[in-house]
Amino acid sequence: MFLHEFLHGVGFSLAKDINHKNIVYGANLEKGIFYCMCKELISKKNIMISLMFPFTFIGIVTLIIGIMISNKVLIVLSLFNIAGCAGDIAMFYSFLRLPSFKYLDLDDCTGFVLVSENDLSKHKLFGMKLTESGDYKKLGKAKDYKKFTVSKLSWYVFAGLIILFILSFFM
Repeated sequence: MFLHEFLHGVGFSLAKDINHKNIVYGANLEKGIFYCMCKELISKKNIMISLMFPFTFIGIVTLIIGIMISNKVLIVLSLFNIAGCAGDIAMFYSFLRLPSFKYLDLDDCTGFVLVSENDLSKHKLFGMKLTESGDYKKLGKAKDYKKFTVSKLSWYVFAGLIILFILSFFM
């Protein structure tokens, strides 16, 4: 899990204009999660890269290596990581359908803000609920923003579906 969050940080740090001091790692024991947050506005492209880094390198690459060397432990660990990426995959899919936006993590480690010139209220994001909207003045001019929080139940359901889908290939 630590490596997973570290790879999110690597994805964040690929953006040239990110201050690396704004990439924060931690754990919220009450919610039972580890996290990596970027405490400054980043582009749609950068959040998409960061979301897919752990899925690609710990999930897919490790799965391919496990299959090639017939290592069942590596395969199972890879499948667990892929299931753990359920939230990342859901966010990636939802963000892919959105027009241009900027992304900002919030201090509660399950909420984020999307800042956009476009009206985002007509777009539904799987597993996330809109909790607030308004003008975001931190950029120096008013922009429309939408604050979302992650629904835990939807991540568990989505992770279960991914596990079942992947295991169906091995049965």
